[in-house]
Amino acid sequence: MTYRYVGQDFKQPHIQLISSFRQSSFISHRRDESAIFFDINQAAIIIKLVEQIASEELSYIDVATTIKNCCSLYIYNKATQFSTLIKNTTLFHQDKYFQIDYFSLERNYSNFRNIKRQLRQENVSFMVMQIILAHECYHYITFRNLEPSSKEPAKKLFEFALEQVCYENQPNFEDIAKYNGNLPSLSKETLLTIKTDLKNRRSYYECNKTHLIEEIDCDVFALTSILDMKLNDPTKSYSFQEILNFGINYYLVYCILDFHIAMNRRALMSVEGSVKGIKPANIADMNLRKAAIIRCTFNFIFYHFFGDDSSTDKKYDQDYSDYTKKIFDVKLGIDFLYIMPITNLTTEYLEMIEQTLKFKENSL
Repeated sequence: MTYRYVGQDFKQPHIQLISSFRQSSFISHRRDESAIFFDINQAAIIIKLVEQIASEELSYIDVATTIKNCCSLYIYNKATQFSTLIKNTTLFHQDKYFQIDYFSLERNYSNFRNIKRQLRQENVSFMVMQIILAHECYHYITFRNLEPSSKEPAKKLFEFALEQVCYENQPNFEDIAKYNGNLPSLSKETLLTIKTDLKNRRSYYECNKTHLIEEIDCDVFALTSILDMKLNDPTKSYSFQEILNFGINYYLVYCILDFHIAMNRRALMSVEGSVKGIKPANIADMNLRKAAIIRCTFNFIFYHFFGDDSSTDKKYDQDYSDYTKKIFDVKLGIDFLYIMPITNLTTEYLEMIEQTLKFKENSL
């Protein structure tokens, strides 16, 4: 059913299922119609990645293999030979991919194992599809002016998130870069690279502020719609802590969305030049949105249960502190056990493929 204006009346937007190389859902507008293109590749991939990370049986190599196949698909129509070489690469565990000892990680991050157990009890498929569809629906709603949006909450969240993810000017910059002491010492060159990268990201975020605020606005709509459905479910009653746990699961899904996009763009970097080249600033769009969703999630849940008045200020501060500690446990777990080693592994095989193709080219 395609959206069309008939006088002042309108129908619902058409939802078109697609399977694309982009692995990304989007909305398309014309003068008198709109269509949401729901990419089943994106939904299936994110669901699979969440389930793999939540599993106790599967290793980071299983997750890395899924990411490898995503990268191969992403660049297929740009560089078929490169894509085939990625797909045919076999992955193996090596300790060097980890920033610190793998077995120490497994022992030290028991909190993350608890969160994984919690995630396994979630209806992941439903959550992922809700997030994608609700986000795109709000693009449609605001584009058609069917609901006024001042974007003020999104603007405030943008400013908050900007200072969270671009911490290059913070006095404790080095400590933050080392995950509050969880990473071993970093060289001066590495710290300078991180600081330069963060400055470039800040500049990019500021230049693309309008677009990013619109994306955060849609993220907020998706989140609050899903939370509203959960909190107003007549068949179930949830405690404050149970909904906070859902918020943690929600954040973990955003981490995986961020990771999926970033790895695909690294593959594109490799095709267009070098995976070790200067990272495009838009590689970290989801990182900013991810930081915004943390504050938004907690505020919505807290004010639903306890109201918004000065009498709850102390409770807010304490509960928010406890919540962000759990979020940090998620970040430590997923970054150290999955994102860092898979990024190192992916970078290694992409660089090897680059060298292989250059050698073949020079041999002709």
